Amino acid sequence: MDYWIATEYNGDVPGGFSCLEIPASKWVVFEVQGPIPEAIVSTWKHIFSEWFPSHRYEHAEIASLEEYMGAYPNPSCKIWVPMR
Repeated sequence: MDYWIATEYNGDVPGGFSCLEIPASKWVVFEVQGPIPEAIVSTWKHIFSEWFPSHRYEHAEIASLEEYMGAYPNPSCKIWVPMR
């Protein structure tokens, strides 16, 4: 599993950095509730053990995203999962 810390960027990639292009997709966005990191783990478990089995969607097999807004220890967080 690759885990990137990233931001949107346009232009030449500076030395020592890598670029990951994420193709367009439909996304389902889950809002994470509770203390980090426990709530992230719990939300991922919910997505794959409960949400996927009860919906007709499939994972699009491209990178999923975790979005963090605000400062630790209480950032708001969302998990973006690509669908097909």
